[in-house]
Amino acid sequence: PARRYVDPELAALYEEPTFVKRRQEVAWKDERPNIKRAVVLGAPGGGKSFLTLTTAMELAWEARRALAAWRQPLEALYLPVSLRLVDLARPDLSRDPAEAIMQLLRDQYQLSARFEAWIRTRLTTDRCWLVLDALDEVDHAHHPSLEDRLRAIETQG
Repeated sequence: PARRYVDPELAALYEEPTFVKRRQEVAWKDERPNIKRAVVLGAPGGGKSFLTLTTAMELAWEARRALAAWRQPLEALYLPVSLRLVDLARPDLSRDPAEAIMQLLRDQYQLSARFEAWIRTRLTTDRCWLVLDALDEVDHAHHPSLEDRLRAIETQG
């Protein structure tokens, strides 16, 4: 039944050969606190989007619990921002990546001025997790400014 949903030839491109010694596997929940950047690779339907979206949800829930229990100040809370890469590639967005992200968030949510100001202060900190999903949906030929925008995000931290 799985063959109906995944092209076996395409899936084979993402699989590790069985004769190669496997790298040590580490649980994502144990690895997540140690990373600054990750690229999640895998076959179509392999759970990449599920992993990234549940990670963003877990970070949001952690922040909410910490805030409710008065365990951390606002500055220490995680800010997960999950966007589809094709949306970030829109040519009508600002060239400044922080402003482009804010435009996308305003399009998606009704943000109070106070909450928007707080988000802006968090975007370039190590407490902000920018999750960009659906790389395969972006036709790079039609979105040449995306690479520049991603470089700017990298530069701004």
